[in-house]
Amino acid sequence: MSLRLTILTNIIFKALILFHSAYGQANSNMEIIYSMEYTGMDTLNPNPFRCDAILSQQGNQSSFRLRIPQDSMVEKEKGFNMTLISRYEYSFIKDFEKGQGYFYNEVFTEKKTLYKDSLHPFTWKITGRSKVIHDTLLCYEATTPFRGRYYTAWYCPKIPVSNGPWKMGGLPGIILELQDSHGLLKFKLEKIGMYDNPESALTDLQMPSKKEMATAKSMDEFKRNMRLFIGNLMNIASHQKDDCINCQTTFSVNVSYWEKFSE
Repeated sequence: MSLRLTILTNIIFKALILFHSAYGQANSNMEIIYSMEYTGMDTLNPNPFRCDAILSQQGNQSSFRLRIPQDSMVEKEKGFNMTLISRYEYSFIKDFEKGQGYFYNEVFTEKKTLYKDSLHPFTWKITGRSKVIHDTLLCYEATTPFRGRYYTAWYCPKIPVSNGPWKMGGLPGIILELQDSHGLLKFKLEKIGMYDNPESALTDLQMPSKKEMATAKSMDEFKRNMRLFIGNLMNIASHQKDDCINCQTTFSVNVSYWEKFSE
């Protein structure tokens, strides 16, 4: 990857701010690394799930992805208990020109499937509070509800890129910190850099093909597949129990997802 990620300094950020102030989102050519922490409802491992989260942007397209640790899938000897985390499930691609978001999932179906979602459907409220992040970046607080949770974001108007981690964005500046009201999902800025050339950025974006985007499934279909998947696992668990006399084997499944979907 032809990218220079530099530890934050006043000089680097002044140059970055001047560039984006002059050229705006259409000419954005940057990568941000966040630290991500997620505390789901995993009874087997109640510790938070932590990893790096990467937001790459080139012009009117961006991709968000996680660096998933190898121990994401957990098995236990007595019974079977696992938390399902897919690296495709936790990626999100934004096409600002089309006003559309996309994400892959390979857990709920037998093959990797592309789904489409609305882009930045948020009702942000700017509170007027401010703070400085990494000594140089003056940020402002904004809040919004989104699919069962309530989020607080800190965005930087000096970098006027209307984007942020995961599906977040739609503010007059890049989101550098994000947290839900219960502290279950957290993103904090770690590093920021600019690509040496646009070709490197396009390689890292990993955009779907035009054919894939044209045939992408809807969010309603994603929710149906999720419910079918969970129902099938529960059915397996009930049959396992019926076939066992005085059996101590247990089967529990925890599908931990960032959004809450109503029936």
